[in-house]
Amino acid sequence: MNEFIVWDKENKKFVENLTGYYLDKDCLLWKEECSKYECDLIIATDCICFPHIGKTDINNEKIYADCSIFEFAFKGFGEVFAESYIGYFVWNDFRLRYDIKIINKSDKDGDSYIFDYGKCLPNIINNEFKIIDTLQENKLGLIK
Repeated sequence: MNEFIVWDKENKKFVENLTGYYLDKDCLLWKEECSKYECDLIIATDCICFPHIGKTDINNEKIYADCSIFEFAFKGFGEVFAESYIGYFVWNDFRLRYDIKIINKSDKDGDSYIFDYGKCLPNIINNEFKIIDTLQENKLGLIK
């Protein structure tokens, strides 16, 4: 079974405890005591599910794609010193892999850098990430 985290769009918060609820195939959260046929859609909470990528950060917190914002140290190819980057994992449908979208640095045209996680892995210092926020909560104002 795949692990995921659920963002409640209506209440703008993560669902901490799914006891008493179930998710349908469209990731709508329903109360267990009623079915789709007995309840109006208004009873359901509109949600988004984010998959766990199978990795944890330095504090043993699970990292979720398109959700967890983390910082990490990266030593560029041929560089002497590592730089600090902030980003999040995104699934690349074309290449069938996870990429890291960088949010604190961009190229000269203002476009975000995208790192191929597999190719960059040897250059990520100790393969360590530290979750600092989520895209949905954006407590630090990192997402414009």
